[in-house]
Amino acid sequence: MLCRGCLFYFFPTKFVVAIALEVTSPQSLVTGRVFDSAIFAYYGPQTNISLRAPGIVLEKSSQCNPDLDSMNGKIVVIGEWWPLLSSPGDCKAMHSLGDVYEAMNRAGASAVVFISHLDLFPVGSLTYHFDTWDRCRFCNEQMVLVHVSADALASMDEWRQQPGLEFNLHPKEHDKFRSLFYSAWWTLCYRVLLPAIAFITSLEAALEIRRVYSSAPPSRDAELNRSVAFTVSCIEAPCMLLVGLGSLLGLYGPYAIPVHIANMIFVALQGAGILSTFLLGLHLAEECRLVKGEGLERRSIFQKYRTTIAAIAMLSLGLDVVSLVLSVAFYYFVHRFKLIVVCFMSLYTVLQGIAGCLFISYSVAIKQPMLEYLRNARVAGTNNTRSRRKIGHLVFWLSAFAFA
Repeated sequence: MLCRGCLFYFFPTKFVVAIALEVTSPQSLVTGRVFDSAIFAYYGPQTNISLRAPGIVLEKSSQCNPDLDSMNGKIVVIGEWWPLLSSPGDCKAMHSLGDVYEAMNRAGASAVVFISHLDLFPVGSLTYHFDTWDRCRFCNEQMVLVHVSADALASMDEWRQQPGLEFNLHPKEHDKFRSLFYSAWWTLCYRVLLPAIAFITSLEAALEIRRVYSSAPPSRDAELNRSVAFTVSCIEAPCMLLVGLGSLLGLYGPYAIPVHIANMIFVALQGAGILSTFLLGLHLAEECRLVKGEGLERRSIFQKYRTTIAAIAMLSLGLDVVSLVLSVAFYYFVHRFKLIVVCFMSLYTVLQGIAGCLFISYSVAIKQPMLEYLRNARVAGTNNTRSRRKIGHLVFWLSAFAFA
């Protein structure tokens, strides 16, 4: 399945048709306004469809058991559906776009128009999403699924239960996101460079874990250094491996894996990265103390900053857990509440900024001693120098990935 996803990216077989939506009846609603739209790639035919049919705006409560007679042959407009964790009765199974499509298709609709609350994402950017490992589960169906811009939300109340409502879906000139996603620079940046950096970081972290297990019992000072490297490596090795795989398989679009899997990779690992940056920053703070003072004894950051590390771990990893639940169970629903999205993005940004400033400030403070320390590692011969070299590699690739 993963190999098929990679091959699909470089040899695309589907074309997402850019279209437009406009009201053609009743005359009181005909304004000439055209809403930007795009057909989802894995739901129904991918042809230059031109469809004019009666329309109906579906209430959220009617989506679980739609009336076959009222849906048959019509263009069905939806704005949201019951999220997984709050779905009543039969709506328990209506927590994904594929579930909505399947229900409307059974009802005999000619098209489903999804007016997305996710106005953070322009029209066309979502059209490569799919919900199951069999992404072509609905490819051979006749009903099309259309993503329409959030600009149309304000018109939904006017359209709702309007007798004689009729829509026209017709092609537009181009699909800019297909050109973007399959461009050479996008492929190089998001499918080659970022995965490569992530994989190398993961490899360096894994080698550091192996070195720790294989080396002889060190001195107390070396043991304290080794505990930090080991902890950071245990966080970064699996996280960077997953991020690399996610980037390779379309984490930044278009997806070659189900959207909920991509969301899990994207949101569930950010806090872990913040935690590892904090640990490195605190370690450098202790190094800075030793460089500037004479005869000071090295302290374990896990003892000295125990409360701080525990608080940061609970906050950063707690954010990951909450973000994971929201993104998987409420993906299309939660984005209508921009305040939630902005709050989570702000919290991550603030935490990452604090961690980054801590790391950078102490890195600058002990720049010359650190360079000298790593320069001495070029002299081969002992486990200690190899250890220094590995630590230097790990810090470099962690910094490279954070910058990228």
